Formats: sequence, structure tokens, C-alpha cells
Amino acid sequence: MNKISVIIEWKNQDLAEDKRAGAMLHTLRDQWLQITRSDASPNSVAPGHLLDPCCEILFVYDSANARRNLERRIADCFDLRADAFALRMIEGTGLNYYQMKQRGAEQATGSILVFLDSDVIPESGWLDALLNAVFSEGVQIVCGNTYIEPTGLLGKAFALGWFFPLRSTREDLECGARCYSNNIAFHRDVFERYPFDPIPGSTRAGMTGLIRKLDAEGIPIHKCHRAQVSHPPPNGLRHLIRRAMAQGRDNYLKSQRSGATGAARLSIAAGVSWQRCSKGRHKTWTRHKVVDVSTLEIPMVMVIICFYYAFAGLGSLMTHIMPGFMTRRLQL
Repeated sequence: MNKISVIIEWKNQDLAEDKRAGAMLHTLRDQWLQITRSDASPNSVAPGHLLDPCCEILFVYDSANARRNLERRIADCFDLRADAFALRMIEGTGLNYYQMKQRGAEQATGSILVFLDSDVIPESGWLDALLNAVFSEGVQIVCGNTYIEPTGLLGKAFALGWFFPLRSTREDLECGARCYSNNIAFHRDVFERYPFDPIPGSTRAGMTGLIRKLDAEGIPIHKCHRAQVSHPPPNGLRHLIRRAMAQGRDNYLKSQRSGATGAARLSIAAGVSWQRCSKGRHKTWTRHKVVDVSTLEIPMVMVIICFYYAFAGLGSLMTHIMPGFMTRRLQL
């Protein structure tokens, strides 16, 4: 019997629209009940793999306000589902994004660890697809596809210009694709040997080091394209600027692992921002119809993309000049 533990950091919901967290929880609840109470194959996913009918969900929160918000959401969603869910609230004051995930994993009891963020909304069939994939032969780690929801001009711009791919139209299980920690499942024994590897001072640079270690050990990450979740764009101008500068800081800190020193780190980090900006502009020209960007909207989308990566470059520069200050701030 395989026990599933879903680990949710309750931090991103502060940055996104709060209603997304509620939508995520209701979707997770409904999809678990659909899997475990199906008349066709109760409590089963891949052949030979039975599920414990009770899903453990661990919420890691960082403040009294976050706890109150979490309690309200849990009461709204899970009040009559105690037989199907074991809910645990874990205090994580002072922890950043990856530290929250690690805290939850340390206290989870499941044989399969599923990491889901509080600001993403799974599509129909997400959980079934992810669990079927993680129980497939030879699969130890599997991620789904995370894409930016192209709602409004800002959403369309970030769907084309941010680091997440577009919504996938594939149905296969791909080996070696780029993955993110907001939609990923591990066999527990694998995660214990290969946890996320964040760079000190960064907030969103924990997958790069992990992927490098897994590559060295010959352990692939598979991507299940059917396990899709939508992610919001930055929530307003202030969040956009702060998120961009934090990304630039993380790019600078990641350059340390290349062995670069001094101004070379800044050059590498600035190059990453320039490349991503160029890629976003190119994708806007070639893929704008996919996210319903009109010809008249193309220049505005490109301005948004360039604006974002200009601040990412500024974040790298400020980290080069004031590393202590930048590693203490923008912990989002």
C-alpha cells in the first residue's frame, strides 16, 4: 500500500491572488477522491500499485496571518473529508521557499512525496497522471508541466517571456526535460538521498544544483506532459519588480557554482537575463497566436518582457555591489 504525501508551502499564496489557493485545494481534494473512490479501479493507479485511501497533506506556513488564512481554507474545503485526508499544519517562521519544502518533506510519512505550490491550479487529471507516471517502471522522479495562465496582457507577456514553457499539447512521458519544484513527485528514498539544493542567499535556485547532482549520478527526471498546472504572472508592478530583482540576484549567486569570480559572475548573470529576454522576444514573434496575442499587442508584450529583464539585470548588479544586503532581502 503506497501512502501519498502532498507538501504545500503556504507562502506563495500571499503573493498571488488568494482565491488561487482555494481553487488549488478544492481541485486537489476532488482529484484525490476521484482516484480513490472510482468504481472502476478504487485506490489504484499504475498496475500493481495500490494507494492508501488517506492522503497526507502537509502545509508549511510562516506567520500567524498565514496560519489563520490556512485554517480558513482548510475548514472551507476539508471539513467533511477526514476519512480521505490527514491534514497537518507545520510552523515554518523564518523559512524561505525551499526550506519550507524541506521542512514538510522531513515530517512527511508517505512513500511518495508530491510537491505542489499554493499559487498553482492543477488541470483536470493532473494527480492521476502524475501518480501513474511516478509508478512507471524506471521512473524515480517525475514533474508535470507548469505554464503561465495567459489571462490579460501581463499574463500573456509572461506566458511568452518568463522561464516556464507554454501549456503543453503533448501526452507522453519525456526524459530529461526542464522541470520545476512547484509540480513534482519523488519516491521518498530518492528524495532523502537527493533533496533540493538551494544556493545560500537565493530563494528560487534549488533545482539547478539538484539536476546537476542527478545528472552526475545518472538519475533522470521524467516529465509527464499530461500533469499540467497553471501558474499566475507577477501580481502587480511592485511584485513584478521585486520578483525580477530576486531572479537577477539568484542568477548572480548561481554563477558562483561555475567557478567564476568577480566581474565574471556579473557578466554571466547579465548574459542569462539578456538571453531570456531575447528568447522571450523571439517567442513573442513566433508563438504569439498560441496565447491569443494580437498583432497590435506584440509591441506591448515585448516592452513588458524587456522591462522585467532590465530589473533582473539590475538585481544581478546590486548583488555584485551589495551581496550581503541582496541576500538578506527579497526573500520571496
